Amino acid sequence: LIRSTEAPMPFELEYVFAAIDGGTEMTYHMAVKEFGGFFGKLADPLVVRLYQKDVRSNLENLKDLLEG
Repeated sequence: LIRSTEAPMPFELEYVFAAIDGGTEMTYHMAVKEFGGFFGKLADPLVVRLYQKDVRSNLENLKDLLEG
């Protein structure tokens, strides 16, 4: 479990690894706290999508990063 300590938007990220035929399957769950208030309600969905896109991109490149 990873928790943010200084991020502008607090989050928790949990990774789960499972052995599968010929490799490893990794799944993750991300929980993000809301900004709250009127502007937070408008910004929250956008910020969550940006975080998801960033995490997904990092995970897609993980093998190359680890082997490089």
